[in-house]
Amino acid sequence: MVTVTHTYMIDDLDGSEDDVSTVLFALDKKDLFALDKKDYEIDLSAANAERLREKSPSS
Repeated sequence: MVTVTHTYMIDDLDGSEDDVSTVLFALDKKDLFALDKKDYEIDLSAANAERLREKSPSS
């Protein structure tokens, strides 16, 4: 018997599956996103990642 596992990246904001990657926010492309002194990572499409970077205080 064979088990096949499929992993799908889904945008945490809009639920889309196109061009999604994990985003960690900080100063470079591998960023760290923190809120209330807790670190988080979020899966976003390229378009939503760019929107979030535009809104972040460090941009």
